[in-house]
Amino acid sequence: MKRSQIIFVVVGIIVSYLLYSLPMVVVDNEDKGLTEDGSGLGSDSSSDENNHGNSLSSSDLEVIDKLMADLDEEAGTENFVIFADSIAKVYQSGGKLDSAAFYFGLIAEKAPAPENWEKAGNAYYEAFGFSMEEIKTKRLGDKTRFYLNKVLEAAPDRLDLKTKVAMTYVSSANPMQGITMLRGVFGRGS
Repeated sequence: MKRSQIIFVVVGIIVSYLLYSLPMVVVDNEDKGLTEDGSGLGSDSSSDENNHGNSLSSSDLEVIDKLMADLDEEAGTENFVIFADSIAKVYQSGGKLDSAAFYFGLIAEKAPAPENWEKAGNAYYEAFGFSMEEIKTKRLGDKTRFYLNKVLEAAPDRLDLKTKVAMTYVSSANPMQGITMLRGVFGRGS
């Protein structure tokens, strides 16, 4: 046998071994809980137990239900902020970043202040970073820019927030705007 034939046979045997050593499990990737428009699981405006039942413990769901009942009854800003913040932290600890961002956004709307806008913007940015759906990513990026730009109006020297806003533009329909912002941030920082 020629050397090239021997190499070909050896490579064939190795590839065959690798293919047969792969797991032989069928993975069903269909999400039956999603609707046509992509809303449903992971939606930032939904608090349905079906959406979060898989990742949140039953005690977390009970805490959220109680806090939501208290939140619905609350008219005062101070207690509303406390209840919404508690709900957001439970969602955040359970890995439901979009839902946590939604409640931080409610706080920013109910009690407008730069620290609340920044908290909401950072929460939306974190959810934006983990989003896998194009529509959801766009919506989370828009919300991030909305809240962080409010903070930047009050404190235009915050380069960390400018960088986050720029990163949301980079993955949007207008990436050059984000690249231009990043060049401005890094040009000023050095």
